[in-house]
Amino acid sequence: MSLLGSLTALLPVDGAGTSALVTRLRDGATATVSLPEPFVVDGPLETGAISRSSGAITIRWRPADGVQRMTWIATSNCPSGTAAAVAGDTVPDRGELAISASRMPAAESGACAASLSLRREREGALGAAFPAGSTISGAQERTVAFTLVP
Repeated sequence: MSLLGSLTALLPVDGAGTSALVTRLRDGATATVSLPEPFVVDGPLETGAISRSSGAITIRWRPADGVQRMTWIATSNCPSGTAAAVAGDTVPDRGELAISASRMPAAESGACAASLSLRREREGALGAAFPAGSTISGAQERTVAFTLVP
């Protein structure tokens, strides 16, 4: 019998410190988490085109937290139906991240719609009844769209 499982919930709130309490029905075990500070993404510009050969793509956000971790993922969807995704690194929350444009999903010979999602996470606390290695986290995620060209 496996005791592993997962739960994903999207909450209609955006406030820092908003808490969630999760109670496992079979044994009453609890886990708590609170959302990290919301943030605003300042770039790349949604109307701009970014070339995979352009060097670095800089994404900025505010306010920087300095404590939580940030992760990113880039996706592209091309007119031919080709879709790709690249999972990025986990980085310190410093308000700015430069990503090598060559790490973006491959673009076809023409332009492709692309997006870059940035996610701020905060770890929560689990009751002792959860197995070792279990985690709970709260997150704020923002996405910007742009055009990706070869």
